[in-house]
Amino acid sequence: MFILTKVGMTMLISAIKDCVGSRMRTLGSVSVGSRRRNAVLHSLKMVPVFAILLFLFCASPVEPRMTDAKEQRTVIKFLVSMGATPIQCWQKLREGCGASTLSKNTVRVWHKRFSQGEQSTKDRARSGRPRTARNAEMIQRVSDIVTADRRVKVRDIAEQLPIGKTSVHKILKKDMSLTKVSPKLVPRLLTDEQKRFRMRMCQLNLDSLKQDSDFIHKFVTRDESWVSVFEPELKKNASQWQPKGQAHLRPQKAIRQRSAKKAMITVFFTTSGVVLAEFLPPGETVCAENYCDLLRRLKENLRRKRPDMWVGRKFFLHHDNVPPHTAVLTLAFIGSSDIEMVPHLPYSPDLAPSDFFLFPRLKNEVRGHRFQNVRDMKTGILRALRTIPPAHFEEALMSLPVRWMKCISAEGEYFEGRHLHVDPGDFDLVFMSGSEETSDDSSEEDP
Repeated sequence: MFILTKVGMTMLISAIKDCVGSRMRTLGSVSVGSRRRNAVLHSLKMVPVFAILLFLFCASPVEPRMTDAKEQRTVIKFLVSMGATPIQCWQKLREGCGASTLSKNTVRVWHKRFSQGEQSTKDRARSGRPRTARNAEMIQRVSDIVTADRRVKVRDIAEQLPIGKTSVHKILKKDMSLTKVSPKLVPRLLTDEQKRFRMRMCQLNLDSLKQDSDFIHKFVTRDESWVSVFEPELKKNASQWQPKGQAHLRPQKAIRQRSAKKAMITVFFTTSGVVLAEFLPPGETVCAENYCDLLRRLKENLRRKRPDMWVGRKFFLHHDNVPPHTAVLTLAFIGSSDIEMVPHLPYSPDLAPSDFFLFPRLKNEVRGHRFQNVRDMKTGILRALRTIPPAHFEEALMSLPVRWMKCISAEGEYFEGRHLHVDPGDFDLVFMSGSEETSDDSSEEDP
């Protein structure tokens, strides 16, 4: 429901009083002709209509001011029909609109138009300047420049063409639907042969999983990493909540360097958690003899911590292809211990649980904390390693089948950060069909 404001009421009463009084004085004059008298009478008949119209524009449920230019033009049209002068129209608008009133020159222009018989309150159509910045020819020229150099800057395109940077930006965003993205840093630009090898190994692992449903649970992965006494805190870890609109109050943080004191940790883990974690003694290097001793301790820990894996005395070991792991002594020990190897994929942190889960998680736990010495650092790292729940290890390793499928879908490329739709149901279907084939084969062998 509209409420007539005080400003609107004052404007309405004043306009009607002035215009009606002027017309009555005109009718009282003896010298007025009949044609002039009829025009005056016709305008008086229109007073109620324009009064109602003025009431609707001056009445508002919330805001008493008329800020719309079209509404003010309608009022000017009414006042012109009542015989008001341009300055009188502006004064009446000033009373009702305040600071948002049209300028005197604008009121004069519309007063002249309505006096000449114009009825529309809309702006007249203007031919204007022809579009020369965002036409088909200019869009094609921008497209040719971008096709030749995908890294070209908006400023460089504007310098080559007779258009501004704003027009170039609109062409790129709106007309060509382009957006500029930064490249994703990857460990290596893979060759076609490396991509095919990644796909082949992923398919081999999926086949192994189809043949043995406990393949992941028998999976023991191993890796090593250097850990410093001080790991600098990442920028995102130092983010703080600030009130909106106070970006200039961003906290400052000094650039820190990683400590030179460090030690190498080697971790073996399964779906149940860490089986063996040791630091390399100072002054020693990883060699075939040391690695064989490490594998012996691994087997002993499996016997104590994972008796389910020790019953068959066979598990799948995954480690990288560094020389101590491929030495003749190491291969002979692995063969005599009935350990089956899982092929390692070089330059593949997206397929190594230690790279996409364990070590990033472990180092984030101690980032920003400065240990007193290497001994304290080792104690802190082992303590942080024990705080990781076993369910997180299982979740990381159980994600490997999906990652293998994504690698195959990406045709061997790095898939992290890419929107690849892999339906786990597809693997379940393949796994079920593989299990049925296995069961059928076993039934044929057993009479």
